Amino acid sequence: MARLRPYLLKATYQWLNDHELTPYLLVDAENPDVIVPKENVKNGRIVLNLAPVAVSNFYLENDSISFDASFGGVLWEIYVPIAAAMALYARETGHGIYEREEGIGMNVNEGETDKDLDPRPTETKAKAKSKISESLKKANALGMRVVK
Repeated sequence: MARLRPYLLKATYQWLNDHELTPYLLVDAENPDVIVPKENVKNGRIVLNLAPVAVSNFYLENDSISFDASFGGVLWEIYVPIAAAMALYARETGHGIYEREEGIGMNVNEGETDKDLDPRPTETKAKAKSKISESLKKANALGMRVVK
């Protein structure tokens, strides 16, 4: 049976684009198979803009995400194994999915985000955290397991 994670990423990516939100991918850049510009890595992580206007040749497969993007005027062929994708979320609201594993991921419910990797204004981040927290509480009350 195929793994669920790539399907959740595909659905989230489609949902973000359908709502005209900017999809951001948080990547564990310490994964040895990740190909990204190392000068843009901070604290072992990198945030990639996956908006259709920012990338070309975008492929979200069952085992990886790949695309072409320009960094500082230099074209890169980006490669991210699904296992290295830590979060896929909207830049504007923070809505999306977040990996939750011991020592990896973002725990938005408790406000643990890396300020250096989050370009949103502080006010927007606070609103996003509040909305996400409310959504998580509702999902938990319904007995749903939330992937974050």
